[in-house]
Amino acid sequence: MVSAYHFDRQTGTLSYINKQPTLGSITAHNTITRDGTKLLVANYGMGEGGPDRSVVVYGLRDDGGLTAPLSGVAHSGTGPDAARQERPHSHSVTETIAGGVAMVADLGIDRLVSYRIGPDAGLTRLAESALAPGAGPRHVALHPGGRFVFVMNELDSTVVSLALDEASGRLTEIDTKPAVPAAARDGNHCADVQISPDGRFLYGSNRGHDSVAVFSVDQQTGTLALVDHAPSGGATPRNLALTPSGRHLFSANQNADRISILARDAATGRLTDTGRFIDIGTPMCVKIVR
Repeated sequence: MVSAYHFDRQTGTLSYINKQPTLGSITAHNTITRDGTKLLVANYGMGEGGPDRSVVVYGLRDDGGLTAPLSGVAHSGTGPDAARQERPHSHSVTETIAGGVAMVADLGIDRLVSYRIGPDAGLTRLAESALAPGAGPRHVALHPGGRFVFVMNELDSTVVSLALDEASGRLTEIDTKPAVPAAARDGNHCADVQISPDGRFLYGSNRGHDSVAVFSVDQQTGTLALVDHAPSGGATPRNLALTPSGRHLFSANQNADRISILARDAATGRLTDTGRFIDIGTPMCVKIVR
């Protein structure tokens, strides 16, 4: 299911509005379209049978509630990792900076699948962009200039930069870098990726190595250069969030029951643990409301 809530900014409280079926299982990610009219949901999915949709689109009502599902698509295929890629596993859905195109990172088939989002909420497939076999793409970050897309690969612990062709939705690989030192690769699973507000630095979370990989981004070419592996301040950093000012990064350390607060140097991109944190059970995602 996917649920809608009203958030009262003054009291910090949530009030339930409604819920709708996701037409798939192990729902992993969602995003509101840039025009504020639709919600896109990615279903990781296990097994077969039922609606089994990889991506589903909903309308947003005036009260913030969700309409019934308006459209959905299903992926097909497998990857070389028999244990993790026995079928498609859509892990995230991200709309481009220009809007109107959704990119789905599918861990199970090692592909980024691009769709045109129609005014009627229909999804028209534009392109499939293949990554390295066994990469396992998980989450996506967009360069604020709109030219580059960055992908965190869970299974082979790499981060990839790609050039986006807005018209065709096709992504062309520019650069691939390891997200952890070679000695840590076997026991690591990458998770989230975020980009600084100015687009100069990229941050990726490493579960196992329990670090945040910091990369600088060449603004002309989109290539990456490793800056640091900063401790995440806890075990299993599943999700990251940068403050709008870019001065701090929050790390949701799932198995430490802690959201750590890291200070960010805007000039160098480096992170330093502030020693401040939020105690909360099993944090899996953190979002900062402007």
